Amino acid sequence: MFNIMVMSGPTFSPDGNWMWNGTEWIPAPLNEQVLPQSSIDEVEVSNVAAESGVDPEQLTQVAPYFDENKDQILQQSELQQAAMSISNDPNVPAPQQPVVPHQPAMPQQP
Repeated sequence: MFNIMVMSGPTFSPDGNWMWNGTEWIPAPLNEQVLPQSSIDEVEVSNVAAESGVDPEQLTQVAPYFDENKDQILQQSELQQAAMSISNDPNVPAPQQPVVPHQPAMPQQP
């Protein structure tokens, strides 16, 4: 349906700047934000995979990209989001504009 890239991990936009999370396109994490496979709790992955009806091997490959709060630990909610990204294919095209990093708001000087 849409031109997307699917590898052994999550679904990325053709330009690699966006990642599908199961409901919308979000900015793709930087390489240094992707967790190592050694940080994956296989028991938790198996439980979430069974609850979500997705392949545990595929979830193990996708999950490291979903450390949304960047604490180096995958919470159950992050694993569930990763599972959703597998079970819900993209239904809208990926954004065409580049990702703009969020800048902290600067306080106004009087």
